Amino acid sequence: MAVQETRFTHTGHIWTSAGVSAGMDMTLAFIADIAGERTAGEVQRWAEYYPDDRRYGDAHRANELPAYIKDFEDGE
Repeated sequence: MAVQETRFTHTGHIWTSAGVSAGMDMTLAFIADIAGERTAGEVQRWAEYYPDDRRYGDAHRANELPAYIKDFEDGE
């Protein structure tokens, strides 16, 4: 098997990540794969985990989000 230089990867039902924060990225992708984008979006929202521009579902558009997330959404 070739080594992939990526934060996380999966083959079939095997998922693996490059480290702790990459594991959080992988977990969100896993949830999206198994339970759907909407569920992954809710987990991402309640965990307040937005390390890059990847957003799952539309939970990040909720009115009660912290200001730092809303600022990011506005492009600031």
